[in-house]
Amino acid sequence: TTALALNSGTINATSGGTASTLTLPAPGTAGSLGANKNLVIDTQAPTVSSIPIADPTPSGSAVLHFTVNFSEDVTGVDISDFNFSTNNSVTATLVSIVPVNAHSYTATANVAGTGNLRLNLSNSTGSNTGIADLAGNAITTTASGYTGGGVYTLDHTAPTLTARSITSNNGTTTLAVTGNIVTLTFTSSETLNTPVVTIATHTV
Repeated sequence: TTALALNSGTINATSGGTASTLTLPAPGTAGSLGANKNLVIDTQAPTVSSIPIADPTPSGSAVLHFTVNFSEDVTGVDISDFNFSTNNSVTATLVSIVPVNAHSYTATANVAGTGNLRLNLSNSTGSNTGIADLAGNAITTTASGYTGGGVYTLDHTAPTLTARSITSNNGTTTLAVTGNIVTLTFTSSETLNTPVVTIATHTV
């Protein structure tokens, strides 16, 4: 093939001044680059494929985790590349992001408040984040970044009890003796697990 042109220059042998032959071996034939090296041409930019939550939800934990999955192996991932979407009283701080492998990372966040929480990849045009694949192709997303990740429901607000009353089937309902049935009634501000109730040091 005639893939080389000298652009008005010359390439000559050091002995005798013979002009160089610029014809390249046909691809795949002996002496060609393709016959001696496996060439991979990668112009495809990496993307975020998913950001699922990694802990149970709803959650009252102060530390939560996300898994950030990319479409291929990448470098340049750090906490400055991400932001949170929250509502109500939720606050969150991303404290670390560590690789599981070259295309998956675990993000750890300190959280507080009650509401919803999602981890996003910030608006990224490559140079904004520094994330790139091994061929150097910078990551691309939409103008808003990646916002399709999993959502935690956070609840750090303790329930409150109202309308509390305690009675017994004793003739005097404010008193009880062995064999009487005592009934505790209350209203909770939210759904509860089965409560453990103690009366006069006795669990009932």
